[in-house]
Amino acid sequence: MPGGQGGWFTYYLIKGLRGDANSNQDPYIDVEELSSYVEEKVSASTKGEQTPMSHLGEKDMIVAYDESRLYERIQTVIIQKYWLGKIKKENFEIFMVALQKGCYRNIFLTTRTILLLRADTSIRPYNCVKAL
Repeated sequence: MPGGQGGWFTYYLIKGLRGDANSNQDPYIDVEELSSYVEEKVSASTKGEQTPMSHLGEKDMIVAYDESRLYERIQTVIIQKYWLGKIKKENFEIFMVALQKGCYRNIFLTTRTILLLRADTSIRPYNCVKAL
């Protein structure tokens, strides 16, 4: 087992939450994806000696965000909106700096707007940037 601490279940649970369980490659990891991933990996790693089982209620309940997918999605939307002239250059630059600084968890996409809720005072002197 990599790392030598914890068991196979914990190891694959953490890997799954970090994105490895995202089988459909959307921005989210739901409970069904995580459960299937952990069951398959633990069973394979222990040669069937351990077989975790799940009894799922809401299979599509989101348990984690796949940060790599979330970053890509936000970046794509911001670039598209900028090229379509829907985001001012100043706001585009603010969003790109926020993405580069890892603040993409503070960027929210809705059907009508993109908001940057700031936690990092070095990005901009005000608390919220509305892009659209």
